[in-house]
Amino acid sequence: MEMMTQNDPERMCTPEKTRWKTKTHVLKAGVERIVHVLSPVLRERMASGEHGPPMIGIRPARRREELRVYRHAEILGSATLMDTPDDPLPDTNGRGICYLVTTAAIKVYTDIE
Repeated sequence: MEMMTQNDPERMCTPEKTRWKTKTHVLKAGVERIVHVLSPVLRERMASGEHGPPMIGIRPARRREELRVYRHAEILGSATLMDTPDDPLPDTNGRGICYLVTTAAIKVYTDIE
């Protein structure tokens, strides 16, 4: 199986290649954040076969009530992929078991409504 790298732009799904109009901003570095997929939205998309609402959730690690949802996110530094089946993220109904943790800046893309 071939691995996709950042140097392979033809195969990447970027915001510029999607049909949504988005605006961008950068979440500053130095704050520990959790990046994960919203599984109810993923399940809805898989069932319908359509691209739908954004499904990337980003929140500060210490303040789970501050979850924001984005169409696309680019982590501008290192991140750690966590697999915690015995200790899922709070407020995920047990589904938040695989997620990224980073203190790097994150460029986020929000839908323009």
